[in-house]
Amino acid sequence: MMRVKLTKIIKITTLAIVMVSLSILFSACQKEPVSLQTVQEPGTFQVDPVFREFYQHLGGEDLLGPAISLARSEGFATTQFVTAGKLIFDHNAPISSRFRLAPLGLEMDVREPPVSAPQNPEIAYIDGHTLLPEFHRLFEELGASAVGKPLTEPRFNLIRKRYEQYFENLGFYRLEGSPNVYLLAYGEWICKDKCSSRELPGSSIIDIQSTIDPAFMDFVSKHGADFTGFAITDAYLADGGLWQQILENMVLVADTPLNSTQVALSPLSAKLSIMVETPLQRSGAPDRYFYAVDGDKGYEIPLHFWEYIDDHGGIQLFGAPITHYSLLKDNIYHQCFANLCLMYDATTRGLAYIRPEPLGYAYRELYPQPAAQQIPAITPTLAPTDIVTAIGPDPLNTAVPETVEPASPMREISLRVWQRYLVMDQTQGQEIDIWVLENEQPVANKVVELTVITPDGKPQVFQMPPTDPRGQSRLLLPQMEALNGTIVPFKACYQAETDLKVCVADLFVIWDIPSSPE
Repeated sequence: MMRVKLTKIIKITTLAIVMVSLSILFSACQKEPVSLQTVQEPGTFQVDPVFREFYQHLGGEDLLGPAISLARSEGFATTQFVTAGKLIFDHNAPISSRFRLAPLGLEMDVREPPVSAPQNPEIAYIDGHTLLPEFHRLFEELGASAVGKPLTEPRFNLIRKRYEQYFENLGFYRLEGSPNVYLLAYGEWICKDKCSSRELPGSSIIDIQSTIDPAFMDFVSKHGADFTGFAITDAYLADGGLWQQILENMVLVADTPLNSTQVALSPLSAKLSIMVETPLQRSGAPDRYFYAVDGDKGYEIPLHFWEYIDDHGGIQLFGAPITHYSLLKDNIYHQCFANLCLMYDATTRGLAYIRPEPLGYAYRELYPQPAAQQIPAITPTLAPTDIVTAIGPDPLNTAVPETVEPASPMREISLRVWQRYLVMDQTQGQEIDIWVLENEQPVANKVVELTVITPDGKPQVFQMPPTDPRGQSRLLLPQMEALNGTIVPFKACYQAETDLKVCVADLFVIWDIPSSPE
């Protein structure tokens, strides 16, 4: 019998050459240690009898995932968390709504402003938002009352390589290249340390790591989370006395945390050392808007970018262009402005084909929060990304006199994972180190499986060398041809027992810091 306990560790930056490794822990690995008073053995929860028919009607475990908590009373209602949401039975409610799903999506601060109805009548348009055809089919199958109103437009998650959309009660996603639709782990994200699932939620992980600070709420609501990205830090007081929060695609600053009179974008391009390209003469191309910066020289902005800029706050918000529109890779083009960079992806077939690059991740590593606002870091030889610990047998069964030896000794299995170089030359390849312990003693001759999502979006599986007598193993990843800002997720998994696989997930971003011209 095993219990999974997750502990967050802050990493230490050591070098500064050309690549930034991110200490971004997947949401399942961000939980604080599980409270012994609020959980029971992972995977042993049963859907309460009051919910079984409703649960099966919505798709059961195949769609909603397993129960991750006990049923409990909340006022006159009975509630229970499953991976994808929260079940409610309220016998005082009208018959039509006695069984329902809680609107967990409203707690995520992801609501986007409504968009205009599409000109194509075949595209579903519900309550101010469009739906992907695959999402619309599942929406119709489950019903509007179960799913709730859409909160966002469909968005492409560069980290997870998936299309996703947030609704009031449930979240939908499909992986790139697959038509199959699944549910995001709303229940896991909301329940956090009060729940315990039998396994990490994998592809259904929600990347929202913090909520939008009140100082920036109006800005994000006005422009949309698809434009700003999710919050990846809490707000904090930055150098210069400005109130700042790092989002996936930009860094927002305000003059004060309360009653702010102005919200602006930090000049991200300069802080990330994106080189300013020499302005050129106007080409006269009819599909380009010419932005002059030096007499008759400047930068040509594609009209589809210019329309996007105009719809999202104007050039004053984006800042002046600093690079020319150019091919990034395959069918992906980009152009950088003072405050953010835009991408055009012709492979998305009309969905989110223009979006900001997620530069906030690189900024967060290069400009960490002030030390006083951080959790103190531990300092082993290498800085661990995260620790996942499995404990057994059940520590809740502690009613044993102190003078009596427990019949079954405590067993603790830990998997620790490091990124050897937090900042490194991408041509060297990333180095991953792992450490397997049992009861804080090294476990030798164990193989850990490492899965890396390479820059082309394909998973590559490596079998790390067997652990040495110290319980440690090291693997140098092969060189990767990657674009500036490429996000590379990876996951290390250790088969601790036949029915328990312990995994730690993280990612790093490749970031080229060019040398200054002489």
